Amino acid sequence: KRGILLGPNALFSVRSVDILVRSSSIKKANRLAFKNLDKEVILLDKIVQKIANKNQIKLYSKIDSVCFNDECELIFKDNALSFLDHTHWTYAGAVRFGKRMFGTSLNDDVDL
Repeated sequence: KRGILLGPNALFSVRSVDILVRSSSIKKANRLAFKNLDKEVILLDKIVQKIANKNQIKLYSKIDSVCFNDECELIFKDNALSFLDHTHWTYAGAVRFGKRMFGTSLNDDVDL
């Protein structure tokens, strides 16, 4: 059996609700979220990636599933929220981010 690791949650230096309130559009909210992505969490994700690579363990990055192209998706284009609070995804967020992280490859990495 091979193991897997999940990286740390995408955390923000400002509460996600405050980011949403201060933004006039979905794109602006998601870009502001990216700018407020916690630097320590980014560093932790890189450390976990190095450990996983060194030990040949598959890493699924939560940050990479939430944040890309200079945006972190606090809100989707269909106006669905992705976070309930600073660490918990909504159902819509869990479904979309989970598909980005795992796709169909999870069954290939571990025996379920």
